[in-house]
Amino acid sequence: MDTAQILSDLKTVNCRGSFLQGFLEHFPYPCIIKDGQENKYIMANYHQISFMGLQSVKDLIGLTKYDIWLDPTVQKRKNLTKTIISNHIKSIQIDEKVHMRCLVTGRSESCGRLVLDDKGRVHFENFIKTGIPNHEYKIIAFLTVFLDFTHQIPLYKLFRL
Repeated sequence: MDTAQILSDLKTVNCRGSFLQGFLEHFPYPCIIKDGQENKYIMANYHQISFMGLQSVKDLIGLTKYDIWLDPTVQKRKNLTKTIISNHIKSIQIDEKVHMRCLVTGRSESCGRLVLDDKGRVHFENFIKTGIPNHEYKIIAFLTVFLDFTHQIPLYKLFRL
């Protein structure tokens, strides 16, 4: 089969609707979909909700990452330390840079980062952000998947981090 033909066929496939929802629900790692303009959460899977310390997807819909990680009331309720809050701020800054690269290039972008969860545990993850186009090929939302590579890093490297 002609490789060029396969590539052109793949470009006509749109990743949305029930396929996208099914992907989110069954993906084995945390993943989210955010609105392309207001950067508000639209969908998330159970793994992401659990990582954020929320009870259900309904608790996340319509909020931004600032509402979840940087709101003083939420920080106090979750009993977050200054170190964890600082790490969340750095993660948000990294996410915004990747978001802008994705918008400018029109391609998926990825980045590795060190994350502290709300309990102070260290995770090393790679996240991949992909634009979701509408029928006019304008990016209207972003799918982000988070791949946890902590278990693949030797302990001596984790301790050094």
